Amino acid sequence: MRLPDKTTTLEEAVAQIGDGATVMVGGFGVPGTPFTLIRELVRQGPKHLTIIKNDANEKGMGIDHLLAAGQVDRLVTSHIGLNPRAVEMLNAGRLEVEFNPQGILAERIRAGGAGLGGILTDIAAETELTRGKKRVELDGREYVVETALRADVALIHADRADTFGNLDYVATAQNFNPLMAMAAPVVIAEAERVLPLGGLAPDDVHTPGPLRRPPGGTQRDQRGIRRCPTLGNAWSPAAREIAPGMVVNLGIGLPTRWSTISPPTSRSACTPRTASRASAPRCSPRRPTAT
Repeated sequence: MRLPDKTTTLEEAVAQIGDGATVMVGGFGVPGTPFTLIRELVRQGPKHLTIIKNDANEKGMGIDHLLAAGQVDRLVTSHIGLNPRAVEMLNAGRLEVEFNPQGILAERIRAGGAGLGGILTDIAAETELTRGKKRVELDGREYVVETALRADVALIHADRADTFGNLDYVATAQNFNPLMAMAAPVVIAEAERVLPLGGLAPDDVHTPGPLRRPPGGTQRDQRGIRRCPTLGNAWSPAAREIAPGMVVNLGIGLPTRWSTISPPTSRSACTPRTASRASAPRCSPRRPTAT
């Protein structure tokens, strides 16, 4: 199977971001922040953006350039204290800021990538940060409902990438990047080094390539999980449901038979995870199911 080359120009990649978009931006201060992509976003100039990022960087760096250009209406973050411009814009009413405890911000993004509606937590329950948020009682304790965060586009930084879009991060530069790569349908990554396909060892891949699509490519739901029987020849009809170009999640155990059933002309991209995509109508409710 020939896998697509997802590399593209900086200009073409960032051109996918239009006015009013919600954009996740990786990084924790300097480490892991995609400064090159941010500069191009400033150059192209889309307006009324909602930015989701751990911080607002420092003055004269990263997100601050977007703020200075007046491109950001709303910032979802954990702190802005290192950026006096962000503080000034907030106080002047020119920037809406939604503050989150840092761990809660990470978990809201993780929930968005996992297809969850949100999380329950008692963190900051007695502070202004949770004022007006929904609360529920569970097992005698009160929790705040923190809704999941998703974006239209995620801008992330990696140390190494291959041409199919498999990504490798380094040390603390991982921070929010792998979470954000799961929480947006369009993921644009800048990398220090781009290797040919096969240049990354499997154990070095932190974000697998099927989670990114080339510009203009077909967007498919990464979170859809269907069920099918594990007995008899169940995988034969399941294999017929796999169309060329699909991204298929293969779980542990029986899905390893995929290679013996998949047609030799198949051009689907497979990534070992926890579920198999198969045909729900052919499932028997009286038989075991594979998830």
